[in-house]
Amino acid sequence: MYQLTALEGYVLRLPDNAVIPSDPGNVDFQNYLIWLAAGNLPAPVPPQPDDPTTVPVTVTPLQARKALRAAGLKAATDAFIATLPEEEQEEWDYAIEIRRDNAIIAKAAAHLGLDDDRIDALFRRASTFA
Repeated sequence: MYQLTALEGYVLRLPDNAVIPSDPGNVDFQNYLIWLAAGNLPAPVPPQPDDPTTVPVTVTPLQARKALRAAGLKAATDAFIATLPEEEQEEWDYAIEIRRDNAIIAKAAAHLGLDDDRIDALFRRASTFA
């Protein structure tokens, strides 16, 4: 069962970091507490980025590939990667993270005609994939 702890008086944080608004005078809130006490579990609130314009420094390789596919750039990127020296191909294929400042990203962007804004948008989009 979840235990509630007050956080700054207006939000309650659950142990899994889900948050719910706190208003003890509100009948709906009181009913919500009764519902929780009965053993019901709330859906966790996904973490929200502080600033949606922030570009992630890293994404996972899977996130990067999903973003490239969604943008219609996966095949062109794969074809470009195949032209790189073997060491750079291995770096791309076996990376545990894709860094925004990686030289391969800069090379791929130049080859594909993508400017910094487009690459930043791809990284932001990639960060939305699980």
